Amino acid sequence: MEKDAILVEMYKAHLQSKDAFTDRMFGLNRYYLVIALILLVCGLFFIMSDGKVIAIPIALVGTIVSLLWWFNQDAYNIQIKVKYADVLEKMEEELPFKPLQDEFKAMKENTSVKKQFIFPETLKFFSISVFLIFIAMFCFSFIIVMMLYR
Repeated sequence: MEKDAILVEMYKAHLQSKDAFTDRMFGLNRYYLVIALILLVCGLFFIMSDGKVIAIPIALVGTIVSLLWWFNQDAYNIQIKVKYADVLEKMEEELPFKPLQDEFKAMKENTSVKKQFIFPETLKFFSISVFLIFIAMFCFSFIIVMMLYR
């Protein structure tokens, strides 16, 4: 019985670690979203005013931020799936109950729950959309600056 109690405590600690990791991921996504929006607003402000030269480095920084956002989402998703989900499933094999595996089965069977799995893909789509906006901002500003200083 002592082995089962230790295993349950290890399972709980690992589950709490996974939840903390997920919270960090959401916090990082909020950070990237705020930074991208600030850069986007600043870039658009300088494009609308006479500061198109300043919009070029802002667009470059925004492009880098959006790429980092994309890569961080991939890294977090891989770590959650491999480091936590797989380990928790292996730990559940030793437990008399399998809550994580039961939860995944229920999600597969329930079609309305499948919509919740779209969230990571939506964030990735949003980061790529922001990337494309910054690329367009860079190209537009660069072309305008080249035309002005000819």
